[in-house]
Amino acid sequence: MNTALAASVLSQIKRFSRSRHANPPLDLNWRSQTPTGQPMKMLVATDGSKHALHAVKYAANLVRLLRSPKTTVTLISVHDDYGLRSAKAFVGSAKVADYLREESEKELKPARRLLDAAGVRHDMEIRTGRIAQEIVKCANEGKYDLIVLGAKGRGAVADLLLGSVSQRVLATAKQPVILVK
Repeated sequence: MNTALAASVLSQIKRFSRSRHANPPLDLNWRSQTPTGQPMKMLVATDGSKHALHAVKYAANLVRLLRSPKTTVTLISVHDDYGLRSAKAFVGSAKVADYLREESEKELKPARRLLDAAGVRHDMEIRTGRIAQEIVKCANEGKYDLIVLGAKGRGAVADLLLGSVSQRVLATAKQPVILVK
């Protein structure tokens, strides 16, 4: 059921997804096609950037439109600790883990404030590892219905050479993914 709900919502906002606004369209007709009040689990990836905050706003507005008090949002912050292998050798793994947790909590604070102000039930997940892989792994483990994340506006050449977290999540996730500019 929840996958069908997510697919229905996504099909209705397809035209909107290219817009630069953080609000889903207000004239959705999908309410007549899906049961009102169905809970949905959303995973919203955030790194504290303005694009990530737009994704959080988008998710909050989507929750409001779903009109389900049981819909929940989980904020996830992932830090790639691969580059900190040398630091772990000098200061220890526990210090590096504490540092990354503090950074994640700082990055999650504005997103949590937005969801609190919107009255959206939420929790948070902090992880380390390959960012895209951890987001998809969390979505699968938690059986989330939808992944929402900000799309950073890099150029085509940089994306071709480097790739992006959003592209990797989009390519590997089983769940519907909304990229918000």
